[in-house]
Amino acid sequence: MTHAVVNAVRVYLPILLFYQVSAAPERIPVGFVVKQNSHAVLTAFRYAISQHNSNNPPVGFKLDPRIDILETDDVLSVGRVVCNQMKKGIFTLMGSTQPVLYPTLASHSQSFHMPYVNLNFMPNQTSPPPANTNNLIKSHPANAPSNSNFQLNLRPFHAPAIADLVRHYGWKDVVYLYDSDEAVFVMQYLVHEFSIQKRDVRVQRISSAQEGHDYLRSIDSMLQTPKKHVILDMSAAKAQHLITLNLEDKGLMRRQFHYVMANLGVEEFNFDHLKFTGVNITAFTMLNGDEDRYKQMNQEWTQLEPEAGWLGAGSPLTNDVALMMDAVHMLVNSLNHLFKERPTVFQNNFRRGEVFNNGSRGLDCTKYPLEFWEHGKLLSHMLITTPFRGLTGPIVLDGNGQRRNYTLNLIEMTFNRKVLIGTWSEKDLLIVTKRFTQIDAVILPQDGKLIVSTILEEPYMMLKKPETGRIGNDRYEGFCVELLEKLSEKGNFTYEIKLVGDGKYGVMDPNTGQWNGMIGELVRKEADLVVAPLTITFEREKVVDFTKPFMAIGISIVIKKPVKTQPGVFSFLAPLSYDIWICIIFAYLGVSVVLFLVSRFSPYEWHIEETFNGPVVVNEFSMYNTLWFSLGAFMQQGGHIYPRNYAFRSVSGRLAGSVWWFFTLIIISSYTANLAAFLTVGRMSTPIKGADDLSKQSEIEYGMYKSGSTSAFFKRSQVYIHKTMNDFMNRRPHVLMGSNGEGFARVRSSKGKYAFLAESSVVDYANNRAPCDTMKVGDELDSKGYGIATQAGSLLTEKISRLILDLKEDGTLAQMQREWWIEKGECGPADADKGDSKNNELKLNNVAGCFYILIIGLVLSLVFALLEFLYKANKDSRRHGVPMKQAIKTKARFSVQGGAFKDPRDLYPSAFAATVKGKDGVMPPFFRKSLTQV
Repeated sequence: MTHAVVNAVRVYLPILLFYQVSAAPERIPVGFVVKQNSHAVLTAFRYAISQHNSNNPPVGFKLDPRIDILETDDVLSVGRVVCNQMKKGIFTLMGSTQPVLYPTLASHSQSFHMPYVNLNFMPNQTSPPPANTNNLIKSHPANAPSNSNFQLNLRPFHAPAIADLVRHYGWKDVVYLYDSDEAVFVMQYLVHEFSIQKRDVRVQRISSAQEGHDYLRSIDSMLQTPKKHVILDMSAAKAQHLITLNLEDKGLMRRQFHYVMANLGVEEFNFDHLKFTGVNITAFTMLNGDEDRYKQMNQEWTQLEPEAGWLGAGSPLTNDVALMMDAVHMLVNSLNHLFKERPTVFQNNFRRGEVFNNGSRGLDCTKYPLEFWEHGKLLSHMLITTPFRGLTGPIVLDGNGQRRNYTLNLIEMTFNRKVLIGTWSEKDLLIVTKRFTQIDAVILPQDGKLIVSTILEEPYMMLKKPETGRIGNDRYEGFCVELLEKLSEKGNFTYEIKLVGDGKYGVMDPNTGQWNGMIGELVRKEADLVVAPLTITFEREKVVDFTKPFMAIGISIVIKKPVKTQPGVFSFLAPLSYDIWICIIFAYLGVSVVLFLVSRFSPYEWHIEETFNGPVVVNEFSMYNTLWFSLGAFMQQGGHIYPRNYAFRSVSGRLAGSVWWFFTLIIISSYTANLAAFLTVGRMSTPIKGADDLSKQSEIEYGMYKSGSTSAFFKRSQVYIHKTMNDFMNRRPHVLMGSNGEGFARVRSSKGKYAFLAESSVVDYANNRAPCDTMKVGDELDSKGYGIATQAGSLLTEKISRLILDLKEDGTLAQMQREWWIEKGECGPADADKGDSKNNELKLNNVAGCFYILIIGLVLSLVFALLEFLYKANKDSRRHGVPMKQAIKTKARFSVQGGAFKDPRDLYPSAFAATVKGKDGVMPPFFRKSLTQV
């Protein structure tokens, strides 16, 4: 009997032991450490494990959660908690803790080869800092080399996405606010990237939302930019509180700030109380609300009841909850693959419900030398290499355990909801697919009409004539009236026009802080819109919102037109100054004298000529002839005084003549080139050319409308010229006008002694009204625009902005402006006379001087001819001894009849009564000489 029992024990005991050891483990223990008050993450861990355990997994294993809540940040206490879990036996460790505890957890994971799945991003402790490169991916901390792969981070390092977003939008100034040690890694990366991209970044760590609000309040006046771009790397609750404080602060323009949520926790942000506030919020998230997996899990999560023990559930799914569920499902997926390949991999690790490691119970931290978890490398390898897609997208880990190949969704908060506008990935970087969302309809007041506040200002808003018999909106006409009609037609809303009570545009009283005019009516909610020539300014946008500008303007200077200078009789002399004309005259005389001297002293200019008296040595270049030669060359004609077609024979004469010809060529060419412009362009002499000239003189006074954006511009401007002009106007209150109309009336009546400063559109309209005697001078002093003002946070702002852009793009606004400024003007188009050829033709008074000179020259030539005639007749009278009257008649008859006389006695018969002849009967030589000179 004893022998039989012993044999049975020998046979069946190994079999029993085999089945006990080799059976698949029923429950695999998983360690989990979490910081205190992390109810949602803890619930997600428990729910994911219970979900797996209740699904009857095909491999036949379940998970056994080992949970420890960390109530302190003491690293020794945390180390004891981890060692206690490993002593009891766990296959892997998961956690969501403070950044300060990560080195302790990572150290235990590294030392004992225990896989540690971390929900937060943490750079590997053995990794060097990021490389100094401006490539977004190369400088990723996860790319740093490491000897460890036991720490697995499911949250990606998303700082490159933020940097790419800033680069995409072209922001030059960025404010970065953070509140934790975990955000330091993102901050260091962004500061490094922004310095390479030459962007200004201001970094501030805050401990409360109020501290962040105070900081933004302090830099609001320092950053003179239309938008402040603020990156908020903090909890969603703190970011929401900070934004709310900014919205409640009337000193900060809500639309001035653009916030970027940088912690991937935007799902925890409650947007409901920010609807219709107009706040600009952009954020990244790992969740895609369009995926079926997300929709199903979100529905399950929201149906969990906190009262049933599911603390933190019952609300929409967040990134942290999704990451926790992905961590559990990733572990389950990896174990399933492992059991399919090696079903008996853990057969030696379970004995009597306890976990053994290399034959010893659990993993003792106090042993020396240190023991490793025998399956640590295998489990880490499976977790890294097993493909898995979770709620946060495909989970791909590199050899360092960092998340790679992930995709972030870019969302933006509009007036009433969150909208997906793009994606970011490591491969494609930022892809923006939508710029803004559509708001379907304008929300109207209860009575169905929008109250539109406006002001009478030509041509924007005017009373129709005659005024009698007109009611409601039919009483008004103008550019703004037509603009309202176009907007209401496209936007499907109705309105009622109401004139502002105090007749002002709107400025703030520095003593009371209250706004007057149309801006005050918006602030007091007495109107819904302001449609008027209202300038978009920094101060106004602090209390109201503005649409996109419907007209671009700038401050211009208007003066009375100077009298047009009429061309004088001798206006043809204008191309050359009087100094040049005097110099030309002296040059003409000087050259003539030089030519005379050269010809006299040069032997080559003398030649022999046959006369009645025989050969004579002569020189053709007498003083008279050189003057005539120089004048002929200057007039580009020629004197024809040269015998036998000879000109200057000497080198000196030719040199002097050549330089004179060159001189005359240049002078005549220059004169001809300038003559056309001086004769065809009527010149007006303006006393000032712009703001610089205006500020440097005191003879011409200048002013502006005393309550408006122009006045605010001069008060705020730090430009020296503008400050000088502002001081000038403040010292002379009488130059400040109560309206633009008063300013233009004073310009017209001041006879050029007053200049008015106003918006360019107002100036252009006034210049195109009768009596058409004003003009704009100089460049515009600034650049701004007219916009439609709405109440702060109104839904109307974005809707009307899109309608205005639509009117701009189809050319409606341009056509409206031309209609009211040009076509309905009283002076005609500004460029009407530019294409009329008749206005460019020369008039008689342009060239009358030339005719005067011609007539005077002809008269003088006749006078000189008469004098020469009388002189010659007198000479013949004395020579031939005849009366003066007979000599005049004789020469006159000869001048009229012409011809040659064979005998001198035919001219003067009485002179030859004595027969004055020579001995051989031949006429003396002096008679022949006399006849040749008749």
